[in-house]
Amino acid sequence: RRLRYVFSFYSIIDLFAILPYYLALALPGGWVDAHDEYFRMLRLLRLLKLDKYVPSISLIDDVFRLKRQALTVTCFAAGSLWVIFSGLLYVTEYQDDFNEIDEVPVYGCDEDCTMMDRFSNYFASAVYTCVHLTGDYPIVTYSFWARITCVVMVVAAVGVVAIPSGIVASGFMEIVEERNKAQGVEQRGAAGDDWYEWRLAELQNEDPPASVFGPTVDIWQRKVNAFLNGDMSVVPHTHVNPHTFERGSRFFRIFMMTLIITNVIAVLVETVPQIDRFVGNERGNFFDVFEAFSIFFFTLEYALRLFSAKKNLEALYSPWTYATTFFGIVDFLSTAPWYIEQILIACGMSENSDTATIFRVFRIFRILQLEDFLVGFRKIDNVFRASKDVLKATGLMALIIWVGCGALFYIFEQGNANFRECDVSIPLRTSNSTGCYDFDSTAECVSYYGKGMCEQTSFVNMPDSLYYVAVFLGGEWGVVDFTWGGRFVCMFLCVIGIALYSIPVGTLFESFGSVIGMDGEEEEDQEDEEDD
Repeated sequence: RRLRYVFSFYSIIDLFAILPYYLALALPGGWVDAHDEYFRMLRLLRLLKLDKYVPSISLIDDVFRLKRQALTVTCFAAGSLWVIFSGLLYVTEYQDDFNEIDEVPVYGCDEDCTMMDRFSNYFASAVYTCVHLTGDYPIVTYSFWARITCVVMVVAAVGVVAIPSGIVASGFMEIVEERNKAQGVEQRGAAGDDWYEWRLAELQNEDPPASVFGPTVDIWQRKVNAFLNGDMSVVPHTHVNPHTFERGSRFFRIFMMTLIITNVIAVLVETVPQIDRFVGNERGNFFDVFEAFSIFFFTLEYALRLFSAKKNLEALYSPWTYATTFFGIVDFLSTAPWYIEQILIACGMSENSDTATIFRVFRIFRILQLEDFLVGFRKIDNVFRASKDVLKATGLMALIIWVGCGALFYIFEQGNANFRECDVSIPLRTSNSTGCYDFDSTAECVSYYGKGMCEQTSFVNMPDSLYYVAVFLGGEWGVVDFTWGGRFVCMFLCVIGIALYSIPVGTLFESFGSVIGMDGEEEEDQEDEEDD
């Protein structure tokens, strides 16, 4: 059993994650030590160990087996179109010396570069064609016949090439659902019809629990709940005139809705320098006073909703349920940043610092509080719960693809001279290999000429690389002139990465549609009952 583990998937991951560290210790100054920053990236392989707890990557082979026949046919069609259009773009662009592009020293052009430098061979054309077949066109300065080719590609090929990605996405969702059923995961109702709806239906005809603090508190909880939600049918016996109570409740709701809207407007106009200077960017200015006034009422409402949650059916008669649902989280986020900011200011943080600005802009989320009054994302928390099984698996896989490809792009592209800029005093090429494009990496150029003389514009570090990959996974390619290593990663993302990454988003859309459909059916049923 131990020997079996040694040759298992997880054992190999563990080995690659720790071996470089011990090799660097055992052989100081050696090849491994010299390339330490690259080998450190192997630690990211530890992400794959999460597959042991939330199966995702290990399900891919099951997906390919399940959809083997459909994938064979569609992949052949997509591959054939890729080969054909790669050849057509190459034929129409390999002599295009009219359309100018930026310098691409990695491709052998330092100055006055044109499209023919990009499409110097068929394989280079295949990379750009692969990007176009995903529906994105970061390059549009084509010759006339290449443009005709691109038009035909958009009409006849982009949709066909997307079919295998859709098949993989649907197969993955089927596998996850089958595994859940095999493991005895309870499937209750349709998508969106999750535990919340079931629990809500169970409590529909039940009275709210009595308060543990006695009948007086119980009565006040009922009053507060009725006041906040405008539900006069649950108003307990009170000496207050019902019409006065109803008008007060309506006025409070209108007041809170107006306060939310004016808060959002205040956040927007506060960012305009002229208005900020006119008001006076000093402590105690109009915006600060208005913010303190708003926080008082937002905090009051949040506290009252927690207090009365025991009598609120939509909160399932539970303060914890209210606090962890969409409404409760939004109410908390509307007040907590202000208190955190005040604590930081008391600890010495400058009110004009970037951190303080971030806390102020955080108030924009108060627009979501309108959800208490207007129907918008009322079912969003149910959508997430309905999709949680697929989201756990596909979310982990999307994270692994994002981080893994980000690391690969960083390794391959951090020294890419196509993304390097140098001071005008530095020659592009020299006979002794000290020109801007002569160095293997931008770090070597900086080391030779000094800080600020050479600059890498893209894939500077891992966060920068992760940003670019996040954009790529969204189907947008802001930069495409990669090294060959980066080109292979690019083609992987185009062929399979974007499809796998998009599964969580597709799952949410499907569940959201199901939830909206259920609401429509409920409304129709209610209308039919009224007609009867």
